[in-house]
Parts: sequence; structure tokens; C-alpha cells
Amino acid sequence: MKLQLTMRRPHTGAAIFVGCMAFLQVAVYIKKQPQTRGLSVNLGGGNCQWTPAEVIPETTPLSTTLITGYPGSGKRLLWQMVEALTGGLAGDDWDLSEHGSHVVTMKTSYPHPESVWNWGDVMDQSVLMIRSPRHAIPSYMAMRHELEWSNGFADSFLRKEFIYTERPPLFSWAAWRDANFMTELQRWCYMIDFWMTNGQSMEADGANTTGQDPNCQTNMIDCRPKTVISYEKLNDRATGRQEIAKLAGVMDNQANVPIIAPAARNCVYNEVMLNSQPGWKNNAHRAGPANDEMTFTMTQMLAMKQLFINMETKYGPDGEWGNDENAAYVVECMNQYLTEICAEII
Repeated sequence: MKLQLTMRRPHTGAAIFVGCMAFLQVAVYIKKQPQTRGLSVNLGGGNCQWTPAEVIPETTPLSTTLITGYPGSGKRLLWQMVEALTGGLAGDDWDLSEHGSHVVTMKTSYPHPESVWNWGDVMDQSVLMIRSPRHAIPSYMAMRHELEWSNGFADSFLRKEFIYTERPPLFSWAAWRDANFMTELQRWCYMIDFWMTNGQSMEADGANTTGQDPNCQTNMIDCRPKTVISYEKLNDRATGRQEIAKLAGVMDNQANVPIIAPAARNCVYNEVMLNSQPGWKNNAHRAGPANDEMTFTMTQMLAMKQLFINMETKYGPDGEWGNDENAAYVVECMNQYLTEICAEII
């Protein structure tokens, strides 16, 4: 692959830094030339051929979808699925991918402090991805460790090849967990509330709203997710095809999205899940302690249990959400997480 040395001014702010300290500097880095290709090939009869994603020309009209979720929730897997379904490169809020903003989909952790709304109004709709905090919080901390606790875009960019390579030592995990658990659990909860309530901002304690985020008034007229995706179900081959059908259904409703025919979508899912595609890494590639060794204290487990109960009540049919389809799915996810956490406590 041809390489070129590029000078550019990075974003203002911290790409992977809780607190988002502002900075502005010139960074020098190696930039990869983007690959080009055609849409994944529908071979008929439910068969397909996966090929790498391509840059979509700026002059091509494009309908877009924002993938939102707490950091460590597996948005990268959904990103892969979108690329395979549509043939277009996906991007990210800090543009660490260097794919720009003219992309079919972009992933973000906004309004978590790790993220910032810097894509303006180029995203047309959102999809919310949920993963149990029992696993999302350790995954988030592992990424911070891999980036060596980066405090800026340039440092994060230089460390991005280390993502999904190494979990932290258990003593490091325990120290970070005990210092940050309640804050991150509240942020995990707020991530769901923010998008479900069309961008209602919250007080620091999460108890009261402070009004609607201006981005959900001007840049995205309706921030509410068109569908909610469960990472656990997406990553389970017994249920993953149903999640992809939900995602594809949302994108089918858009005017300018190149997407493979419905008959080939199960095949595309299988290709992404079963075959290791060039350049892609995930949690399974991480060395170090096993994922399940990054545990929580009993007090922390009980706090998660209570949160799941509270979320079930909040989004349940007896409250203001009634029979809202996305709210019902949030409740379904909370019920699954509650069952899992109770089994672990026992």
C-alpha cells in the first residue's frame, strides 16, 4: 500500500481524553491511501462476496446514519457491518480513521466527554448501540490503556494501531475502576437517556434536565434513534441477523444509500463474523488478562443491578414511554443484563 507523509492541523480538543482539554497543534503522521472497491457482491441464492469498502465521492448524494453509544460498546462491529452492507467507508467523530465526514455512517460516543459533536449537520439520523456496562466499562478502560492515556488528537492518532491489542494489568484495572466506576456508570445511563429523549441535557448527577442540546435543534432535527441495537445480540450468531435486519431496514428507508439486496444480507453478516477481514481487530485480539478477569466489587455489581431495575421501570410500558418500540427494546436489554448480573452475583 502506498504511503505518503502528510502535514495537517488536528481537531481542537482531546480525542481520547476525559475532560476534553483544548489544544491546537500541527501533527506529522503517516496517512494511508484509502482503498477503493465496489459494493459487496450479491451472488444470488443468498450467497455473497465480501470486498473492502471504498471512498464515496464528495459529489455523490448520500443519506447518512450516526452510530451512537457509550465507548467500549462495540460500535466498531456495527461499523464493519455497515461498510459490508453498503460498500462505503465509515468514519468516526475524531476522524482517526481519516475517512472524513462524507461517509455512509459515523460512530460517536457523544455526549460522553471522550467525544465532541464536530460533524456539523452531515448526519441525517441516529442508531443507538447498547452493551452491558459490565463489559463496556472494562473495554473502554482497556482502550484508554492502549492509547497510553492520550491527552490529545495527535497522541491518539499515533497510538491508534495499538487499539485492540492489550488489556491492562489487573491491578491497573482495579485502581481505575474504583476511582471512576460511579462516574462511568452514570455516563453509561446518560448515553441512553440523551439519545432516547432527543438530546435532553442533564445535571451532573443525572437527576434533572437542563434543556435540549442545541445540536438536536439545528444539526439533527430529531436525535432520537431510528432503532436500538444490542451488541450482545449482534455478536451472537443466533440473533445477530435480526439486528442487521433492523439496521438495514432503517437504511432502506433513506433515499441515497447504496445497500446490498435483502437476500444477501445474512451472507454479509456471516462474512463479517466468520472471516477475519484485512486490517480489522476486535476484543478477541487483545492480549493480557482474560476479559472476565476484569471484575467488579460486590458493591459495584449491586449498583449495576439497581440501575438495570431503574431503567426497566423508566422505559417500561406503564410510564411515559408506553408502547414505544425502542423503549421496549431498551427494557428487553436491561432485563438481559439484570439476569446476567444476578447470575454472577450468586
